[in-house]
Amino acid sequence: MVTTKEIEILTTWNSQDISALHEIHSKYHAALSAYAKALTGGTQDAGDIVNQAYINCWKAKKKFSSLGKLRSYLFTTVLNLFRQTLRNDGRKKKVFDKLQYHSAKYAEIDNYLIDAEVYRIVMDHIQHLAPQARLIFTLTLRDGLTTDEIAMRIGTTTKNVLNHKRIGANVIRNLLKKNNLLSLLTVSAVSSFLNSL
Repeated sequence: MVTTKEIEILTTWNSQDISALHEIHSKYHAALSAYAKALTGGTQDAGDIVNQAYINCWKAKKKFSSLGKLRSYLFTTVLNLFRQTLRNDGRKKKVFDKLQYHSAKYAEIDNYLIDAEVYRIVMDHIQHLAPQARLIFTLTLRDGLTTDEIAMRIGTTTKNVLNHKRIGANVIRNLLKKNNLLSLLTVSAVSSFLNSL
């Protein structure tokens, strides 16, 4: 049996009187909140979903023939909003994962560009070393030859190659320090060479 109060609420709702929204809120809020908390596991999203359900229901300007239909509409809206939240969270996770992947790729590109620039600077400054030291550095960094291989190739002793490497490494280290590039040095050939001496 429909009460006078229910008829009054429906009439004001159907005529878009804001007082009806307040009545519906006080009548169903506890039940809608409990339902939303059950769906979300009690997260902060529950309150947001319930509030959005009221807003969506009011904006729909839907006319109802009974409070039961209005109540069903509100509960269905809460369920749909919960589903939408799940979809959005899934999309957010996918977007976040993509952003992390691309950020890592951009970082790799940035590191490569930094490494290439440091390597270029080092190779430019190697040209100012003594001819023997320049040759030894070039064979080490560009060709990746070991100390023994370099000694055999240029016909000198291993000790002489090591001495030239040490002198050249100090020159390069000082150059990198002077230009504040030492902290950016990640080129494996250059950094491993400088660290080995």
